[in-house]
Amino acid sequence: ARLRLNDLPGASQALETAAKLAPTNDDVALLQAIVDENEGQFAEAVQRLRALPHPDAAVLYRLEELVARTGSAADPREQLDLFDRVQTLQSNNLVAAFGRARLLAQTQNAALLSQAIKNLELYRRSWSAAAVGEFDSAKTAVAAGDFRAAATHLTFLQNLSKATPAYQAALSALGITGGAM
Repeated sequence: ARLRLNDLPGASQALETAAKLAPTNDDVALLQAIVDENEGQFAEAVQRLRALPHPDAAVLYRLEELVARTGSAADPREQLDLFDRVQTLQSNNLVAAFGRARLLAQTQNAALLSQAIKNLELYRRSWSAAAVGEFDSAKTAVAAGDFRAAATHLTFLQNLSKATPAYQAALSALGITGGAM
C-alpha cells in the first residue's frame, strides 16, 4: 500500500520486514526492486532480482527490462537468456516474443531471428492489415539481412499489436497493468 501511495521510505521499511520473514519470496523481492528502481538504485534492483533462486516470469521480465535500461549486461546473452526463461514459463507470451525478436534484430542473429519471426506468425490472423504489412516487411528485411529495418518493423508491429487481446493477456501474465508498456 505504501508503494502505491509513493511512500518510498515507508514501503522500503515494510518490505525490509517482509524480506526478513520471507527471504526468498519473489513478490517481496520484486517490490523491493521496484522501490530500488524508484529511488534510482538500479544496480541494487538488478542484483536483488538476479539473486532470486526461482523467479517467475514477471520477475524475469522485470529483470530483463532493468538489465536493458541500465546496460548492466556485458553482452546481450543475459537478456536473451531472460527472454528464453520467460518463454519457457509462458510459451505464448507475445510481449516476451516481441522483445526477444527485437533484441535478436539488434544483435543481428539471423538464424534465431528467423525462428522468432516464424513464431510471431502464429498471431498473424489476429492482426490488422497494417500490422500484417509491418510483419511482412520485417520478414522481408530479415531475409535480406537488413537487421535495422527488421528491428524498426518489429517495433511498429509491436505498437500495432498492443490493443489485441493476446498482447493484453501477455502484459497481464507479466504483472503489467495499465495496458501499455
